[in-house]
Amino acid sequence: MSDSHWDVFLSYASPDRVDVEKLALRLEAEANLRVFLDKWRLIPGQNFISELEDAIRASKSCAVFLGKGNVRPWQHQEVQAVLNRAVRRSEQSGLLSPFPVIPVLLPGAIDLTDDEIPSFIGLRTWVDFRSPQGIEDDTAFASLVAGIRGVAPGKPSVVPSWLTTSIVGEVRRPTGIAVDGEAMFLADHEAGTVTRVERSTSIKRATGLLKPHHLIVMGDTVVVADTHHNQLVTYDLDLVVRQKTTVLGEYHLRRPHGLASNYPGEFYVTDADNHRVLRVQDGEVTAAAGKPGNRAGFEIGEFSVPCGVAAALDCVYVADTYNHRIQVLTRDLRALSSFGGLGHGVSQFAYPVSVAAWHEWILVGDEHNKRLQLWRRDAPGVPFGATCLVSDLCRGLLGSPFGLSFDVDGQLFVADRKEGKVVRIAFDRMLAALEVPRTSTDIHG
Repeated sequence: MSDSHWDVFLSYASPDRVDVEKLALRLEAEANLRVFLDKWRLIPGQNFISELEDAIRASKSCAVFLGKGNVRPWQHQEVQAVLNRAVRRSEQSGLLSPFPVIPVLLPGAIDLTDDEIPSFIGLRTWVDFRSPQGIEDDTAFASLVAGIRGVAPGKPSVVPSWLTTSIVGEVRRPTGIAVDGEAMFLADHEAGTVTRVERSTSIKRATGLLKPHHLIVMGDTVVVADTHHNQLVTYDLDLVVRQKTTVLGEYHLRRPHGLASNYPGEFYVTDADNHRVLRVQDGEVTAAAGKPGNRAGFEIGEFSVPCGVAAALDCVYVADTYNHRIQVLTRDLRALSSFGGLGHGVSQFAYPVSVAAWHEWILVGDEHNKRLQLWRRDAPGVPFGATCLVSDLCRGLLGSPFGLSFDVDGQLFVADRKEGKVVRIAFDRMLAALEVPRTSTDIHG
């Protein structure tokens, strides 16, 4: 085993195993680090003591996790072996700390003033996951990754003046968002609820949904994609159920996701597992788009698990999620164009899940890249063209930008599923602050 086989050795007490394994998975998936976690790496029937010693010698760093139970006796031995390793490395290299030993405080860890905290913590900068976000705290995670890599974490993200956030106490994983005057409606993917919110306070709440996604307000009704029940649920504004719909004409819904409307009595729905988009007018399907046979497709006008949808006056935008692009259709769902492609750079998406339109502006929830993208339509009419103006809007401030909704005043609201929060963007102020050029064309949407 080479000296650099593992980027980090994880030392923890048994009661903290679940949290540590979640962080280990994230370290490998998001930071591309090689992690030694005993549960994954120890071979049954082998001498685990010698295996652990070998793993410590073959690691570039060590993260020592402290949870509710503090450091257990066996973990003390691991920590001592790690510290001895650090001292030997330091003596051999003459460097101050060539072998990082990173104390990590998990949710519920005792205060640092407690006498039971091992003395080595006082000599090292720790990583603290004891925030309200717990082990999903992105700032703490970034610090942990920086410590493993032996670099400074850098400055924290600065929240711009045009952006505000709010937490709705009963909503944990918001996916759908719609704003109607003073009222905001939020679909909670985890709790299976839809909540009416006014001034950041829950006013009404409906239960019984299964993994809901997007929603819309149409006049005096709220329509929610009750995704894992394969249906649309229609409520009044007080969230009393009016109707449940699993079949629209000849079309049986399978995991509906996105909803959008821009005309009275008309809406669009993305039928994700049927890989299609439907236009519904007064309860009847008047147009459909997708590959025949309800199969995923890759040509323009075909989809692979479409999620979000937005309706402008003269066209429809569809987040063609597994094709990593936005498709543009006419109001009667004839294919016009598409933009974007798989990647992490400018004009690229990684699983776009939502899209919103306001005049000539197009906002895309680029979920796996943890950012919004700002596009501008070049001109009205055909041929359709759009330009990406900001590809990393709000990067570092969002965990999963899932739901997007403009209110009548042009403020943009974002439902952040991972962070469990709602982000409000004063759109005109944002454009001015970013010095985004406008066109003379005014495309109302």
